[in-house]
Amino acid sequence: MSNFVTDCLDSPASRTFKIKRTIKETITKTGQLVAIHDLEGYGRTLFINGERQSSEADERAYHECLVHPAMVRSPIFSTPRVAILGGGEGAVLREVMKHDVESVLWLDYDEELCDLCYRYLPQHADRQAEYLAMPHVDFRQGDVLTFLDEQIAVQQEEDEPGQFEVVIYDMPEYDENTIDLYWPKVFVKLSEIITDDGVLALQAGPAHPTRCEALLPVIEHLHTAFEHVQLLILAETSWVFVVASHMYPDTNELLQKELLKRDDLFWYNAGTDSLLGVVPTWLDKAIKVKMGEED
Repeated sequence: MSNFVTDCLDSPASRTFKIKRTIKETITKTGQLVAIHDLEGYGRTLFINGERQSSEADERAYHECLVHPAMVRSPIFSTPRVAILGGGEGAVLREVMKHDVESVLWLDYDEELCDLCYRYLPQHADRQAEYLAMPHVDFRQGDVLTFLDEQIAVQQEEDEPGQFEVVIYDMPEYDENTIDLYWPKVFVKLSEIITDDGVLALQAGPAHPTRCEALLPVIEHLHTAFEHVQLLILAETSWVFVVASHMYPDTNELLQKELLKRDDLFWYNAGTDSLLGVVPTWLDKAIKVKMGEED
């Protein structure tokens, strides 16, 4: 076996990592090639179909900045109903459960992947068994597009508005294989399951002047469904996190204050949160060009 693994996600600028130990390699029943390695400098790391998904060294930066800017913008005085769509590693649930919530629905397509992550990624899936045993936390195996259609049908049948104050859409990044997850009609459906004052959170792709072909269509399509689309860019990474909403989502300072009392946050703080909406000039112009607002 090779002592190195190459991450094809960053193609054409791919990265090679040194493998200290291979923990697990398998193909799940859904056809996903899953590999879990201990990497030099990155720790326990999940690869799916050759793409690095999440590493112990940096996953807290990703998951805290994906989850908490949305959670502290849930409606004021609300104990939110949360839907996690994707998030197979379990770390999104870990971060959501740092808040008081009314209910959590966690949907993932590949239950076998979730089980592998629970067994072999203990940092990501911290306290997962405890959370899943709680009556207000519901895990379901299923396809996200089917779920959206079924959820909207139930709402229409019962003449009810959106059922979730927070939806976290943790899908694979936009490319030719995942484009069906990012069509404008998908974001319209996501907007319909969210309350009028609720928020959608997702990671929209890399932000780099030479590589934003995945990011720009996602931002454009989000604007077809949401009045407000705010970006949070971590300078240390290429990740672009999004909080999208129908109404302008002010920070609930009470919720944020309670969150920041915790001693298990590694990345998120008030300073990080304040960067939401701060976009570099080159990206602001690229988005406006993409949306036809500038030539």
